[in-house]
Amino acid sequence: MKNVLVSFLLTAVLSWTYGQTPREEHKGLEERLRSARSYESQDKFLEAVVEYRQALELEPTHEQAAIALARLLYKLGRYQEAYDVNRQVLGVHPELLKVRLNLAYLLQAQGNLQEAEEQIRVVLEKLKEKVSKDDPVRVHALHLMGRNLLGRQRYDEGEQRLLEVLELKPDLIEAHLNLAELYSQSQQSYQKAVDHFEKVLELRSNLPFVHQELGKTLLNLDRTQQAIDHFQKAIELDPNLAEAYFLLSAAYRKQGDVEKTQQILSRFQALDSESQIQEKSRLKGRSLYLEGEEHLWRDNLDQALKAFQKALEVAPDSHEACFGLAQVYLNRGSPLEALRNIEKALELQPYDSMYHYTRAVCLHELKNIPAAVEAVKKAINLNPVLPDYHNLLGNLLFTKEEHREAASAYRKAVDLDPDNPLYHLNLSSALAKLGSLEESKKEKELYLKLLTKRSD
Repeated sequence: MKNVLVSFLLTAVLSWTYGQTPREEHKGLEERLRSARSYESQDKFLEAVVEYRQALELEPTHEQAAIALARLLYKLGRYQEAYDVNRQVLGVHPELLKVRLNLAYLLQAQGNLQEAEEQIRVVLEKLKEKVSKDDPVRVHALHLMGRNLLGRQRYDEGEQRLLEVLELKPDLIEAHLNLAELYSQSQQSYQKAVDHFEKVLELRSNLPFVHQELGKTLLNLDRTQQAIDHFQKAIELDPNLAEAYFLLSAAYRKQGDVEKTQQILSRFQALDSESQIQEKSRLKGRSLYLEGEEHLWRDNLDQALKAFQKALEVAPDSHEACFGLAQVYLNRGSPLEALRNIEKALELQPYDSMYHYTRAVCLHELKNIPAAVEAVKKAINLNPVLPDYHNLLGNLLFTKEEHREAASAYRKAVDLDPDNPLYHLNLSSALAKLGSLEESKKEKELYLKLLTKRSD
């Protein structure tokens, strides 16, 4: 149940915690946020990321924008970037407690319990004796702490904290689920688990995995017909829930219904077999991809090519293998073939900043500068903290003789990595084109100094 529960918790609506959006001072900010939410509702996630980032530029202390952006990046699998959004905001505005809790929430979801707990304790300490017991932010912090304690196997403390949360907010589905999962692990507390599962379904009846887990607990209590009812409901809501079929077959076996047992078991075996085949293919494809990366790192391009091609044969939906092939073809001087592969990778995983950057490199090699600019800007919008992205944007703009914009991009690269001599050299060239000769000279001197330092 653990993975399904985590998935549910990540997508749970936490409006009770965050409350209403603070009054927005800027008309531009309001427009950005409306636009971001509209894009997100249409599953236009990259566009939504851009709007949320621009909203944060207008108002760096806007908690809703920071939380929404981090949550969206996390949803897209951009975990580090999601953490970075929260950390960057907190670095300047450590008083934003909701952003701190959002960081703890995302860290917790990835199993980084120690850092999550540190963040939660900061919030609880700052709220101590300053807000009421049922203050929404305090309640959310207590809930996250309860989950953290369970994750660190401090079960009694975690239970007490979650019970305290439910006293303050009795309808919090996530806390009921946490306790239900805890209680379902011991025969002595099965009935408590049933109570909490039933409370969840009273609040939200269309959760297939909750029906499944409630059915499993009821089966352990020998309440077989009730268990069957919930297994059937789980399957009705999610026909591909393999474990529900297995448990349903076990329930029919317990009732002595051999025909139904075999019928349901056959369906489970078909689903389970299909799942195992897919998992084996995925793991084999991943292994071949890593082998290809090792060859690529050693500059063994022929071996890398073979490994990535095999990975794609085994797992046709491996965006990593497509990315690997694009890297090989770029190194071989075949940008058109590289572009074909990176565009396939983007079809499979459209929200990887490195894929957009690689596409920009391919387009640059093919002299399609406008399309390359658009591609690298998408990479920057997804992850603005990588200096190579800004440097490439500077190169493209310099090629277009847009020297002022090029200088701005190079300056951003320098700010992010001041020890890279190339960025200083590029900035010097752009400044010279703008007639800023004194500043250009200083950047050229920094370039030479860093180059000498590296050679030493």
